[in-house]
Amino acid sequence: AVAAKHGATVTAALLMEGDPAAALIETAHARQAELIVLGASYDRSLAERLLGTVATEVVKRANCDVLIVRPMEPGEIPVPEDTPA
Repeated sequence: AVAAKHGATVTAALLMEGDPAAALIETAHARQAELIVLGASYDRSLAERLLGTVATEVVKRANCDVLIVRPMEPGEIPVPEDTPA
């Protein structure tokens, strides 16, 4: 409903096995996707900080635009851009 409200169309939902970054990139390429949307977390382990995340790998290797969506941190209040600071 949110995607449609903003003019976006969801064309597929797939369950795949294997390396997540590679699967996302290969699927986006095969379907000639214009955009990959990924969720990302603020809670990252030391290994993720040193080796990178799926989102980082997709951003580096994708042939289309990538939108990373992060959750708000606990206690964070969204402020519209036109609200005076």
